[in-house]
Amino acid sequence: MKAKPVIPSSMEGVRAINRAEAETFLQSGKADLKENPAPSVNPPPAPKPSKEVPTAQVPPPADTTPVHRGKKLVELPLPLLEKIKDTAHHLSKQSGRRVTETQLIETALEQYFKQL
Repeated sequence: MKAKPVIPSSMEGVRAINRAEAETFLQSGKADLKENPAPSVNPPPAPKPSKEVPTAQVPPPADTTPVHRGKKLVELPLPLLEKIKDTAHHLSKQSGRRVTETQLIETALEQYFKQL
């Protein structure tokens, strides 16, 4: 087995300088407290969310029987993708259970095809 090569460190002098600077920095920590005072004990109250929230009905997952699924890749405009994402998040918070983007899109398509 070969021995590991000895590589001289070019950082020896730099480390000694950095240690001295670090020691000075650590000892001057009290100056930081004067520049950045500790946060107040009573933080300001958080803003309350608005009560005007649109409600949408996403039915809970129906039965647990497996459904054969396929994949369909579609390209949608970015504003529509953001709206889908935000709506799924909003419905999850509103209902207290997870609502995925897939569930939202599937429900919307089912409603659309029922109207045809």
